[in-house]
Amino acid sequence: MSRGVTAAFDTAANSSTVNAAFLAKLDFSSGIVRVWSGIGQLSWNSQTWEGVGELGSVSAIQEQPGAVATGLNLGLSFNDSSLLTSVLTEDYQGRAVNVWLALFDSDNAVVADPFEYFGGLMDYAEVKRSGDKASISIYCESWMRVLERKNSRRRTNHDQQARFSGDLGFEYNAEIQDTPVNWGQADANQTKQSRKNLRKINK
Repeated sequence: MSRGVTAAFDTAANSSTVNAAFLAKLDFSSGIVRVWSGIGQLSWNSQTWEGVGELGSVSAIQEQPGAVATGLNLGLSFNDSSLLTSVLTEDYQGRAVNVWLALFDSDNAVVADPFEYFGGLMDYAEVKRSGDKASISIYCESWMRVLERKNSRRRTNHDQQARFSGDLGFEYNAEIQDTPVNWGQADANQTKQSRKNLRKINK
């Protein structure tokens, strides 16, 4: 069985006829948008997924050696103006997107369980209009892209108060940063006294 998939998914994937589709969940600030690459509505995971039809597309993920962040392009053709409005008006950059590959049995029911094909963040979108229809391309980045970002945090009381007012965890950082600490080195006077005490005990 392939790694990370159920036995049912593996069986369906190796059958002579395979019916597949992609499901995508996009976290816009106004709410979650769930779409799939088929037609009509699909029910999975106790949620309803809206079909974007045959013009929906998901780009291939390029395998790279090592820990390399790879992106993804979601192509959506959607007559519903709500998604177009979200793309044009909302601050979606850096918000989560997940894509699953779903397989279907002979009754067009979803085989348990769809395989998570991609998980990452929405980056930017392009909108193309043709008559009364809109084609939307959403470019996404892998979660690993977060590791490449520079950390703007500072271990100072000022920075900590700006983020967590009242937290005193960094209150004395400025005072102790130049304080010498003799780690593992005992005070000379204490060492002499300890030796005297040991001599008395051993007598």
